[in-house]
Amino acid sequence: MADLPVRLTIIDESAAAPGLKFYGGRVINLSEEGIAIETYVSSGVEVLRNGQQVSAEIALPDSRDAITITGGATWAAKIHNPFDQSAILRVGLKISEISSPHAERLGAYIDQELAASQ
Repeated sequence: MADLPVRLTIIDESAAAPGLKFYGGRVINLSEEGIAIETYVSSGVEVLRNGQQVSAEIALPDSRDAITITGGATWAAKIHNPFDQSAILRVGLKISEISSPHAERLGAYIDQELAASQ
């Protein structure tokens, strides 16, 4: 599956840091049920909690506009870069909300990618 640009909106419900947090990244795995995302973040960013709601805007190659999914974090891993203070955050989301037109576009993209890989 091709790398796809993604923009995450993480809703942080903690009292310490209320509000929305935004990150750019790339899709590393995608299905109609879930998505795995990789993003580069500063070392101070907290890893997502299980079940935390995240919105992701995914730019498909055919796209005039991004598709938007909402899902709960099912896993997250923070990988530290030993050469500087940056880190890679990998996040798995189970899709809980997607509009019908976006679901159709996502399904068509996945079918196209699977056909191309055979």
